[in-house]
Amino acid sequence: MSIGSTIKERRIELNVKQDDLAEQVGVTVQTMSKWERDLTEPKASQVSSLSRALKISEKEICKGESVDRVDINPFDFIRQVDTLKSNLPNTEFMITMYDFIDDTEGFINKLYDATDDGFKALTEHQNRSHIDTMKEWVDNGSITFSDDKSKEKFFDDLNK
Repeated sequence: MSIGSTIKERRIELNVKQDDLAEQVGVTVQTMSKWERDLTEPKASQVSSLSRALKISEKEICKGESVDRVDINPFDFIRQVDTLKSNLPNTEFMITMYDFIDDTEGFINKLYDATDDGFKALTEHQNRSHIDTMKEWVDNGSITFSDDKSKEKFFDDLNK
C-alpha cells in the first residue's frame, strides 16, 4: 500500500473529511489531496502531526502499511497485558515491548517522569553495574594491588 492510500484509508476509517484533516495538520486541502493521490508525499516535519491526527504511527505512514487495529479501552488493554506478562519471562516481555515501541526515547522519558526519582534509580543501577564490573576485574586479575591494604581500601570505597 502507498503512503497516500494509507492516509486516505485511515482518514475514511475515522470518518474525517479531507478538509478537516488538512486543517488539523496545517496544510491546504489541495496538499492533502495530492498526498492521498500519491502525487506528492508529506515532509518529514508534517508526518508527526499527520500521525497524531490519524491516530496511527509515523512508521505506518512512512512505510505505507496499515496495522489491523482493534480498538480496546486502556483498562482492558492493561488487564490483558498484565495477565499475559505474568506467564512470560521478564526479558522476553521487555524485548517484545521494545520491538513494538516506535518512540523508545519518549517511552523512557515518560517512565522517568512517572517515577519519583527516575534519574536516581537509573544512576543507582548504573553504579551497581559499574561496581560489579570492577569486582570482576579484580577477580580476573585485570586490576591488581601493590598490597592487601590497598585492595581493602579499594573495596571499602566501592561499597560506599
